[in-house]
Amino acid sequence: MSWLPVALHLAHALVVFGLAYALTSLTILWHHAAPNSTESLLFGAAWIGGAILELALVVYLFLRKARIKRIWAEATTATRSGDFATARALAAQLLAYWEYTLNPAPAYYAMAVASEGMGEGREAAVLYRRAGDYPPALLNLGVLLLERGANDRAAEALRRYMARTQQDLSSVVLLSMALYRSGKIEAAKGVLRKKLAERPASPLLKRNLERLDRGEEPALFEAVKGKPDLDSPPIAK
Repeated sequence: MSWLPVALHLAHALVVFGLAYALTSLTILWHHAAPNSTESLLFGAAWIGGAILELALVVYLFLRKARIKRIWAEATTATRSGDFATARALAAQLLAYWEYTLNPAPAYYAMAVASEGMGEGREAAVLYRRAGDYPPALLNLGVLLLERGANDRAAEALRRYMARTQQDLSSVVLLSMALYRSGKIEAAKGVLRKKLAERPASPLLKRNLERLDRGEEPALFEAVKGKPDLDSPPIAK
């Protein structure tokens, strides 16, 4: 859904351009009308009204964008300070805006992060799922399910994440861990070997494949070293 912000910006630009074009046309008509005539007065009044409308639209769009950024900033600050209830409430406010009505995944993700911080794992899982194929939500869902022992569902979420984020090695190790805990040892090895063929110099993959060969579980602490910062919602640009 990454095309939605672009489409909205284009729509706003077209409206502003349309008003500017109308003002230009009214200016030309006003110059060609007889001075102090009824037509001249009507064109002048229409021009003033159009100018006020365009200015109001530009100010509205500017203030609206600033408000969205402020909500994200406040939600991020609340999350980092541990005020997860406030962070979730702020993120929920974003759903009232067009961008997040049409593409709610970032807002649901931020709400899920806050819910997880409040210890509401079930609610967090629901919100991560509502975020659909949003990569950060898929990764967090996979980790959450892995921590709760839902290994098969964790593996499914991690596979979906990996299909959209090819370079993240931590998710490969997390997937191998989910498969190991499900008793699918050879599948866990296969995941690591496949990625190791693409990244033969990776010590992370080599260490965890060696652990599996020794009958040990892949190490979670190694896997999450390169994990993205998921403690706070993304800041909308």
